[in-house]
Amino acid sequence: MNKHLSIAMFLLGACLALGFVYGMGRISNAVAEFKRPNAIRVKGYAERRIISDTAAWECVVTARDRELQTGYARIKRDVEACRKRLLALGAVETELVSGPIATDILYKRDAKGEPTNEIEFYRLTQTLSVFTRDVRKADRLSKEVTDLIAEGIEVRSERPAFTSSEIEKLKLQLLAEATENGRHRAAALAERGRGRVGDLIAASQGVFQIVPVDSTEVSDYGAYDTTTIEKSVKAVVTLEYAVAK
Repeated sequence: MNKHLSIAMFLLGACLALGFVYGMGRISNAVAEFKRPNAIRVKGYAERRIISDTAAWECVVTARDRELQTGYARIKRDVEACRKRLLALGAVETELVSGPIATDILYKRDAKGEPTNEIEFYRLTQTLSVFTRDVRKADRLSKEVTDLIAEGIEVRSERPAFTSSEIEKLKLQLLAEATENGRHRAAALAERGRGRVGDLIAASQGVFQIVPVDSTEVSDYGAYDTTTIEKSVKAVVTLEYAVAK
């Protein structure tokens, strides 16, 4: 066999080998496509209205005076007046928590608005917090305690935070309901295409939202509203089912 014939035979063999590998690859891909089931992807949804069962609220009492000692005496007096008012409004002693007294020094400013070393007055603040299961009471306290302003007491009422101790338990229930809802949706869509829903291929949890009732708020990172007593809890799941003909 001459040199040119040997080269030709080698090239032919190489081409046949490459063709065989390529063909097997195409066959393998075709089998994979054939084996991969038709699938349908849907979102399942569940919602539940709840009423918060825990409230946290605080008010801040402030006293100002040029002398630290008299300022301290005043903040103690005003905080005690605030405590008595809260108890009269229905708070329970065990629900009240007093924070430490914080002291700030405010300095006088010169004609250019720059601070000087001369003390103008001391500002003392103390926080009274209420932690209770009676959420309606906390809401009422936050609105009525500011009546003390009429008596010369500087008090600031913060917005109560309303939460639920059942959220984790409810989350599992809603995820199950959302999954069931998603399967019903998948079945309805499959029936329109004259198919039937098969096994679940994949599932993922979407955002979990706790928002005010009738809110249309949607966040990519979820939401937890603490400003309202009544809330809507929403769960979304994404499901992928096999569809058989």
